[in-house]
Amino acid sequence: MEKEFYELVIEGPYILIKGFITGLLIGSKNMGTVIYNKEKSIKRESFSELLKEWIGVSEHLTHVIISSDIYEMVTREIETSFDDINMKVISSKKIRKACFEFKYEAFAERYGIELKNFFKDLPSGVSLLPDYKPVEEIHKEAKGIELYAPEHDYKVSAEGTVEGPLPEIIGLYEQAKQRDLIKLKEITLHFE
Repeated sequence: MEKEFYELVIEGPYILIKGFITGLLIGSKNMGTVIYNKEKSIKRESFSELLKEWIGVSEHLTHVIISSDIYEMVTREIETSFDDINMKVISSKKIRKACFEFKYEAFAERYGIELKNFFKDLPSGVSLLPDYKPVEEIHKEAKGIELYAPEHDYKVSAEGTVEGPLPEIIGLYEQAKQRDLIKLKEITLHFE
């Protein structure tokens, strides 16, 4: 069975929350999965949060993704520790899936093959949405022209969206970040 995850929005400074949850897990010897949105390029949910960030209020809202096996323990301990450390859970949502948008462009056939193969060999449960349609152009008359020429003998470009289970999407996103030719948007979470 696929592991379930929840996104918690916790009021309190990021470093305090991270230390609290880490200490809680070490002390309980229960090492579930904990992912901090800001460390993994995961988009925050609402326009109101962006507005708060612009005016300087949101520095005390921390988004944390936790696995279902530690959900009850973490939320309970945060709630019972409020008087001591001033943290509280603002919202809790079960994650259904995750996705991210990407685009790429390359001017050498070998890079085009690599890029197309990267998005062909996807992890289990991850799929490309129908908006992905790589476009290849071959101009034999331009062969041998230098890099900054107005036309290249080969060009491939595409944009698309991949979606699937959260852990697989984060793993694929991290792999895609290592490739200079792929431009990425933040990971978006979809909730139940």
